[in-house]
Amino acid sequence: MIKTTDVIINGNEYTITTFDAIKGNIILFKLIKYLRGGTSLFDSIKAALTGNDSVMDADLSELAIGSAIEKILSNIDPEEINDFFVMILRNTTHKNKVLDADFIGSHFAGNYFDMYKLLFEIIKSNYFKEGTKRFFDQARRIVSHSAGQKNKKATENTKDTSSN
Repeated sequence: MIKTTDVIINGNEYTITTFDAIKGNIILFKLIKYLRGGTSLFDSIKAALTGNDSVMDADLSELAIGSAIEKILSNIDPEEINDFFVMILRNTTHKNKVLDADFIGSHFAGNYFDMYKLLFEIIKSNYFKEGTKRFFDQARRIVSHSAGQKNKKATENTKDTSSN
């Protein structure tokens, strides 16, 4: 079911509309791919939670946003990540204006941290509902394991060809 959530970041109010199932699924698997292993958004969220707090209560401003962005950028081309960010941000409005590429480019100029905070709020409102944290953890482990197996096989193939 499509829902909306209002958030205020640095005095600007945004209305986040949840993704439809098809777009949400595409974004989910891109997120898993981009954030697999090591220091990632998943690890940052886990570290930010204490006691019996839920992911829904996590204060995103307290997360290691820099390390999550660093992890994303180490996995992909900067133009690819910009396209991905625009895909995510398009489900959001500010003063009844959809956040398209032109709006994002001017509105967040010099305010990248605000853009990242909004991106994390969008991710939180779409995916971090009760029960989905465990899914993210499991999916990340599967993708990380799969990537590790692929890297191991590539290394073995390199050794085989170099010994010939």
